[in-house]
Amino acid sequence: MPNSTPKPAATLTLLTMAAAVGLRLARVPNVSAVGALGLFAGGRLPLWLAWAPPLAVMAVADLILWAWLAYPPFNPWVYAGFVGYVL
Repeated sequence: MPNSTPKPAATLTLLTMAAAVGLRLARVPNVSAVGALGLFAGGRLPLWLAWAPPLAVMAVADLILWAWLAYPPFNPWVYAGFVGYVL
């Protein structure tokens, strides 16, 4: 009988893509979708890997928002807050 549970890498990839789409749909950029990704990653992944998906999505989104809307990128307090979701 084949194992029907999804692999963590596939689930993480799908959730990262959903967070990226959610960033475009949210009224306040980088808040709800990345927070949900951080909570999921903190609950399901090992700690050494859990901080990477939310910070990667935030870095890419910050660069896009900086290029399109001239928002200042890489606020360390914002990044620390999303690392707090993981913990």
